[in-house]
Amino acid sequence: MEEAQAEKSKEKVNVKRLLITIAIVLVTALVVGGVTWYYMDKNAKDLKEANDKEIQALEKQITILKKAETTGNNNTAASNQTQPSVPPATVVNNFLTSYLEYLNSNNNGQGAAGYVGTHASAPITSTFKTSVTTGLKYADPIILAQNTPDPNNAFTVGTVTVAGNSANVPVTLNFIESPSHIVYGLVVDGNEWKINSVKSAN
Repeated sequence: MEEAQAEKSKEKVNVKRLLITIAIVLVTALVVGGVTWYYMDKNAKDLKEANDKEIQALEKQITILKKAETTGNNNTAASNQTQPSVPPATVVNNFLTSYLEYLNSNNNGQGAAGYVGTHASAPITSTFKTSVTTGLKYADPIILAQNTPDPNNAFTVGTVTVAGNSANVPVTLNFIESPSHIVYGLVVDGNEWKINSVKSAN
């Protein structure tokens, strides 16, 4: 009988040990699972954050490239604009040569107004034409002088400055008494340079 009781006690102890072992296994499994889930979740969040930062960096780079492309296209379009075939210096040179020949010929004293009235193809804007016909009364409104330059060496054209669709052409008029300096302002009108203004540079 004592042996039966001992056997029962031994069985109870074994059951307790088994239950404790199962409990330990379950707790360990829960702990390991929890830790694993925590690190997996943390890694997923870190990976998502890294991906978001990379996406933002790429989007920023794309924006920069688009701006650069737009700027490049604008610059290319500007550089591809067809410039007039006759440069500003040549326009002024030909115009003054023609005008001074007119002044030195028998023009019945009509001067600048007579010239623009009879030379419809002259390279001048409507603004300049108006200033010529309604401008200076005491001096020639095209060369800003009362006399004509020396016919043997009437004028010289200086260094031209061009900015986009406008240009300044300095000219020295060689009068017998002393030279006079003026600047013609030109603009692109249609597909050619035209004189739009004149001012003294003395």
